[in-house]
Amino acid sequence: MSPSIGSRLSSLAMVSAVALALAACTDGNARTDAKASENEPRAVRVETVVFKPQMRERSFVGTVRPRIESDLGFRVAGKISDRLVQQGQ
Repeated sequence: MSPSIGSRLSSLAMVSAVALALAACTDGNARTDAKASENEPRAVRVETVVFKPQMRERSFVGTVRPRIESDLGFRVAGKISDRLVQQGQ
C-alpha cells in the first residue's frame, strides 16, 4: 500500500470508530421519555383580550378657510332662484 492510501484508510477507520462511539453513548430510553412527555398537557399562560383605544379623542376650536380663493364670473346675468344643497354639505 502506498502512504496516501494507508493514511486514507486509517482516517476512515478513525472516523468510523468515533461515529460508533457516539452512537453507543445515546440513551435508549430517551425516545420513550419523549413520547411520554408528548402526552402530558403543557402549562400555558392565558390572557384575556380587552379592547383599549389607542388614540384619545381630541377636539379643537377654529375657523376653516381656503388657502386659495378664486373670483368667479358668469356668462349669464341673473339671480339664483334655487340652491339644491344644504348648508354644511
